[in-house]
This record gives sequence, structure tokens and C-alpha cells, in this order.
Amino acid sequence: MAGSFAFLTPKPRPNSLALARRALGKLQASATQTQSDARKAENDVRNRTWSLPPEELGRRVMDDVGRIAERRKLGVANFQAGRTVEGAGLRQLAFSVTVEGAFLDVLDAVDDLEKSGSRLAVGNVSVAPESAKAGEPGRVSASIGLTAFTLRKEDE
Repeated sequence: MAGSFAFLTPKPRPNSLALARRALGKLQASATQTQSDARKAENDVRNRTWSLPPEELGRRVMDDVGRIAERRKLGVANFQAGRTVEGAGLRQLAFSVTVEGAFLDVLDAVDDLEKSGSRLAVGNVSVAPESAKAGEPGRVSASIGLTAFTLRKEDE
């Protein structure tokens, strides 16, 4: 009898309404933080993508590379547009450029290309010594792989 009485006696319980309110507050704070993080990520993607159609983007990238090469006193020996990869919401366009000039000028040009404002991702750099021209030691030829991203419109 004493054992059954122990099961029937009400036991103190935590206030479930207070616990639910606390949990709801934590969820709301978490949801607000998630929305803020999503807005920041969306802005970051917009800042790193091009809004030009792919057919115009190649010309723009070639112009940008040409300006950087001219500023760094490099010669552009080759520029090629590569394969386009379609993805969910993004289009990835590959470019390959070969520049020739002094080693340090090539490094400065790669640095210019990697700066966040350029919206170009440097994927690879391959540097080889150029045949020595009279009076110009230290010249190199560099192949640079670039990638540009554009947002895909769902109605395409």
C-alpha cells in the first residue's frame, strides 16, 4: 500500500510554460541569426559574381587582364575562353591567359587579379623561364587559369 501511495503522490515538476518560453526565445534568436547570416552570404555572392551575359563577359575579362598587364608592363601572349559549367543558380566560366615579362611584375599582376574587387578567381599559375633576350634576364612566361561566375536566371 505504501508503494502505490508513492506513485499517486504528485511530484514537483518544473514549470513547463517557462521552459517552453525559454526554448521559443532561443529558437527565435537562432532564426534571426540564421537570416542575418543568409543575407550576408547572399551579398557576398553578389559581390563576387558578374551580372553580364556570358558572351559579353569574355570581352570584359580580356579587357581587365589587358589593363592589368599594361599597368605591370607585361605582354599578353594568349587569351582563351574555356568551358562553361552550368550549376544550380551559378554559371562558371573558365579563362586561360599567358603573360610574359619580369617575374616580379607577373606576381604583382596575379595579386591584382586575386583582389576581391576583380571578381575573378585565380585557379592556377604556371611560371616558366622565357628564353633570355638580349639585356633582359629574369623574364618569364606565366599561364594563369581564371574563373568567373555569373548568376543564372531560372527562366533561361
